[in-house]
Amino acid sequence: MMFRDNFSSDEKYKLFRNMYEVIHPTISKRNISNYRIVLDENILPIRVFYPKKLSTINSAILFVPGEGNISNCFGEYENILRDMAIRCDKLVIALDYFDETIKYPYLFDKCYESIDFIFDELCENGIDLENVILIGDSFGGNLVSGVTLKRIDNNKSVGFKEVLFYPIVSGEYFGKTKFESLNKDGIIEKEDLSELSSFFKKYISNKKRLTDKYICPLKAKSFNNYPDTFVVTADLDILRDEGLSLFEKISVSNNNCQYYNALFLEHGFLDFYDEEMKEEVYSKIIDFIK
Repeated sequence: MMFRDNFSSDEKYKLFRNMYEVIHPTISKRNISNYRIVLDENILPIRVFYPKKLSTINSAILFVPGEGNISNCFGEYENILRDMAIRCDKLVIALDYFDETIKYPYLFDKCYESIDFIFDELCENGIDLENVILIGDSFGGNLVSGVTLKRIDNNKSVGFKEVLFYPIVSGEYFGKTKFESLNKDGIIEKEDLSELSSFFKKYISNKKRLTDKYICPLKAKSFNNYPDTFVVTADLDILRDEGLSLFEKISVSNNNCQYYNALFLEHGFLDFYDEEMKEEVYSKIIDFIK
């Protein structure tokens, strides 16, 4: 089922109240860092994570997670996002699509329209889009970048900032590729590539669709009007080079973008346990989203 925009008055009020409660939680919810709500059976469920201090919420992170088998998080994002909310001192709203059909365009359309709905509701509740950070992790980075490109095509606002962690953006996982990091011959790299190509076969019905920029954002001919973006890659990740390539293409149109390659880390490092590495990565992210 797709997102509906013809809600009844009662449904619209319920949707508004649910989002209002996320941004202005009752006293009983101020002490919990994570709870799950379903806005409607036709909309992706979301999980909400709060910072320690909850006086006035005037900014938010909208987080699109990666597919667990690729990002190594396997759908277990509670600890990652609880930590993110506290470190960044921001409300974090995460799309929770793990029970959804992993198929294009079904999943992409649901993410697009759910993000569109959440953006509208945040604005209705006093959080302007310029105070929203859209973050994508791994395949979530693919969805986020594709959604942003479609918003630009549809003349929708892209006033938010964007952070992409080791995004999957090239689609070059089935043979010849220009990216050196995808050509590594190690056992681990081959296993990662096999996992990635298997996932993409499930996501698309035909390889000809790999020319679609909403599926492979690197295929976009232009990044005009693309928002300020921070691309973060991992030095030991097979996706390192395509992440850098995306940053370089976006930077042609927007010189407010940033890039950071985390040394000695692998794909899925948001789930890391090295406190020193966490401090280094998050310090750069926090500086960017201020």
